[in-house]
Parts: sequence; C-alpha cells; structure tokens
Amino acid sequence: GEPRLPPILMALSSLLVVSGSLSVANARIMRERRFGVFAAGEICASAAAAIAAIAAAMAGFGPWSLVVQQLFLWTVKAVWVTSAARFRPTLVCRPSLAKPHLSFGLHAAASNVTDFIGKNAPTVIVGAVLGVTEVGRYSMAFQLIRLPDALISGPIYLAVFTAVARMSDDLQGSARLASRGVRGTNGARRGKAAPIRRSAASSRAAVVSG
Repeated sequence: GEPRLPPILMALSSLLVVSGSLSVANARIMRERRFGVFAAGEICASAAAAIAAIAAAMAGFGPWSLVVQQLFLWTVKAVWVTSAARFRPTLVCRPSLAKPHLSFGLHAAASNVTDFIGKNAPTVIVGAVLGVTEVGRYSMAFQLIRLPDALISGPIYLAVFTAVARMSDDLQGSARLASRGVRGTNGARRGKAAPIRRSAASSRAAVVSG
C-alpha cells in the first residue's frame, strides 16, 4: 500500500461535509432559476483552486497540492453560493420536520445505490475476469456511452427540476411537466447518442471478445 494515501483521503473526506451543507443554498438558487450564480461560482472557484494547487506544487507539497486544490475549490464555492442564496445556517434538531420527507429520501437513496451498482458492476466484473488493460479500455468505451447523459440530460434535468419545484402545490401540473421532460430527454439522447453508442459498443465488444 501507499502510506501517504490514508491521510490524504482523510483530509479529502472533510469535503463531504462542505458539499452536503450546500444542499439548501443550492435548492434555493435553483428554485429561483439563478443559474448564473452557479456558473460564476464555478469559474471563480476553479480559478482560485488552480492557482492554489500550482502554488502548493511549486512549494513542494507534492500530492497534498491536490488536497489544497479541492479545499480551495469547495471553500470558495461554499462561500459564494451561501452568500448568493442569502442563506444563514442555524443548528436545528427537530425530527418532526424531517418525518414527511423520509419516505422520499429512502426511495431516492435506494435509487442512487441501485444506479451506482448498475454502472460500476460491469467494470468490476471485466477487471476481475479480463485484467487491468481490458478494464481500462472498457471504461473509456463506457465513458463515451455516458457522454450524452452529461451533455444533454444534465441541463434538461436541472431545468425540469426547478420548474417542478416551483409548481410544488400543483401536483398534476408538475407530473405532466416531469413526464414531458423525461420523454424529451430520452428522445434527444436517442438521436444524439446513436453514432457514439455504435462506436463505443464496437469497442466494448472488441474488449470482451479479445
């Protein structure tokens, strides 16, 4: 094993708390459809993180420069988003407030776990059976297949999600809107992804058969 890796991973684990604390601020900005806040925050945070990482690397921090980069990235992003959302977190412990959302949260968590397993299980199987080189090729082909999701599904999902959130009192209207969004996303993905999927599928077939 690499003895320097555990402390680096422990330092990076603190970012989970920071990213989780931004949920309310992100939701407020998305509901107000102020997407420019996210764009400006990403640019400023990425620039600050890049400068900090380069400075740390030149100062001899080695792999810890990557930790510095992530810490600066998420710190700047957290400050920017929280201030733009005008959100001031307070310490509140009322289980009754969370009770109505537990059912949705459990279903969402189960969906995320199932999706994670479905996406990563083939890679684990290919790596265990065929080896490191083949799993690398398989992963690259899989990334090509997932490219339409990142380019098309993400922005459409964000727009539909914010629209549905604003129509929270109109259940039938939000259901129709979400249904149209899903149908539109699937149609766009099928049309745009066909050439990429054919190329990636041939690469994956070559990896498995070879």
